[in-house]
Amino acid sequence: MTRDAQYYSRGEAANYDALIGAQRSLLPVLRKLADPSGKRIADLGAGTGRLTLQVLPVAASVAAVDTSEQMLDRLREKRACSLRAS
Repeated sequence: MTRDAQYYSRGEAANYDALIGAQRSLLPVLRKLADPSGKRIADLGAGTGRLTLQVLPVAASVAAVDTSEQMLDRLREKRACSLRAS
């Protein structure tokens, strides 16, 4: 287990979004670099899904990878909430 994974396994994953601040959209920047529309995307170091959840609606598929299972658990929670809201 990496040092970051150990840190987030102690419960900090739940607070990560508050720590990084407001979540402005990264999608416009990503589209300037390489449009993700219809593509298969790998989000390495996905964390709680800041980029993953923004790309999901336009990409063909998204694989989120992180060393911290707790961060990925938080991503899954946020995804479930966004599905219920829509």
